[in-house]
Amino acid sequence: MIIFKNKTLNTDKLISFGFKKVGDVYEFATNIVDGQLNVALTVFSNGTLETKVTDNAFGEEYTLHLVESAFGSFVGQVREEYKLLLKEIEESCYETEYIKHSQTREILEGVYEKYKDAPEFPFEEETLVLRRKDNQKWYMIKMSIKPQRLGLEGEDLIEVINVKIDPEELNRVVDDNKYFRAYHMNKKMWATIVLDGRLPTSEILKRIDDSYNLTATKKKGK
Repeated sequence: MIIFKNKTLNTDKLISFGFKKVGDVYEFATNIVDGQLNVALTVFSNGTLETKVTDNAFGEEYTLHLVESAFGSFVGQVREEYKLLLKEIEESCYETEYIKHSQTREILEGVYEKYKDAPEFPFEEETLVLRRKDNQKWYMIKMSIKPQRLGLEGEDLIEVINVKIDPEELNRVVDDNKYFRAYHMNKKMWATIVLDGRLPTSEILKRIDDSYNLTATKKKGK
């Protein structure tokens, strides 16, 4: 069973690639290594993928390409073409899932409803920013980081946002559980919030409102 991490299946692209829907799954087959082997692929509705490689001359299943200790020019060619095929399917039929937690989606929907600001991706697909239309300043940054960056436990990446907070308020709320000194930003004026439900969405949206106001252009003389 093959799982493409942080990827979401696009069934329309799967069909365009050449897969055919058979019951609840999608199937596709192609030859590799100058037609000597056939690769049959089955994609399930949850995006997982199964493959079976068969020797066309003898009708027997070929598995040496999956054995790390197997060496030789032929098995090396099989392994390379097999991996290239999987890579092509991943890039052609799957999309990067840059939003993983439901709370992240709720927040983006809430912000868009109020400010009509759509996320931008200045660095990579898992890092998005929201910026004011009038002065182009960022008022929220969403990132996926290792929990250890915040002193938390766990192996999987977590989704966080950075928002601007008044320095006095920031000193009061930082507790290294619900509020953290900003990761990768000014720690005196920005805070990091983990999007995993530990803070209610309504409170986070209020923090984003405050950040929006704090990033406004100051009027002269004030």
